[in-house]
Amino acid sequence: RRPFGAGPATTVLVCIAMFRPEKNQRELIEIARELPADLDWQLWLAGEGPAKAECERLVSVHQLGSRVKFPGLVRDPGPLYAGASIAVHASSSEALSNFLIEAQAHGLPVVAYTAQGISECFVPNQTGWEIPRGQQEAFRAALLRLVRMNATERAALATQARAFAHATFDPARQVTAYLDLFRRLRAAR
Repeated sequence: RRPFGAGPATTVLVCIAMFRPEKNQRELIEIARELPADLDWQLWLAGEGPAKAECERLVSVHQLGSRVKFPGLVRDPGPLYAGASIAVHASSSEALSNFLIEAQAHGLPVVAYTAQGISECFVPNQTGWEIPRGQQEAFRAALLRLVRMNATERAALATQARAFAHATFDPARQVTAYLDLFRRLRAAR
């Protein structure tokens, strides 16, 4: 069962991030509210932080309470990933987005605004789509392309996203790479 009353045909957009101005969840609300009227969608914005109250106010002003959900700070985001359709990210500042990597590890495609460290998180135009900052219409178009995929295309995309996340960001591989770096740095001294 999907959380928040999302039916099987509901397109669920998910973002799990601290609510800080640079994470820009506000723009995700603006993007989603202009999706086609006939599209059954929900936007799940998980996390806490100082920008959350402004996002909640925006949802209230636009009467989007039945569509935009705030699950708060979640210890285990697995159920959110399992219930979602697409990972969305509008951050203006990133080093490397753990959220986008985790979302792909759960088989979700990604649509994200351009920011430093974003393009390294997915295979461009295969497991994720990077949209120039502020281009809301292009962001919505990417979302709609994913929504309109047939079940076979979506399953192939999920498999590719999982494979990329596991091969590129495998924890054991990351630890080995750091240890190798430390050895090289020590040897260079």
